[in-house]
Amino acid sequence: MEAKDLVLEVKEQRLGALITNALEIKKFVEAKLEGYSPANYVGKIAEAKADRAELNKASRELNSKRLELEKSFMRPFDEFKGIIRETTDAIGKASKALDEIVKGEENRERDEKRAEIQAAWDKLNFDIVPLDRVFDPKWLNKATRLPTIWAEMEVIKDGILSDLRTLESLDDPEDLKAFYLKTLDLGETIRRAEE
Repeated sequence: MEAKDLVLEVKEQRLGALITNALEIKKFVEAKLEGYSPANYVGKIAEAKADRAELNKASRELNSKRLELEKSFMRPFDEFKGIIRETTDAIGKASKALDEIVKGEENRERDEKRAEIQAAWDKLNFDIVPLDRVFDPKWLNKATRLPTIWAEMEVIKDGILSDLRTLESLDDPEDLKAFYLKTLDLGETIRRAEE
């Protein structure tokens, strides 16, 4: 299926002509409505009820005819709309099935890359902190290459070791190291030491 096969072509479009006497009726009604002023019905309740019923009936009949014409005019468009909806639903269903395949493959690739990242972390022989604590989700992006990730892991490892050496110079380094390893935040750890 090519995109050119899905270009909707309008082979014929005839906007229906509707010639009616609607304007004449409107003008006639506007002229006649002056006679239905409430002032003309003072003390004439029976006449007001009869005229009200007549006006309501005329309004219903006009509106009924309008709805009938509207349905007639819309029938071809509603048929067209239904065909397009069925077609786009079928395309959407096929696209969703392909989306599941694509997402499945992308998940497999991410899992594979995650395993390679874990193997690289393990090769660092750095078990002070598990990979999950320092893992950066952007590492799973296709654009992020493994050598870049390994370099970042080295920086993380060196940073943690440097932070731990810094903590050894403070009072009660073991408690501070334990706190630091929970937070991996040297600034917060030093603030705790100052307290």
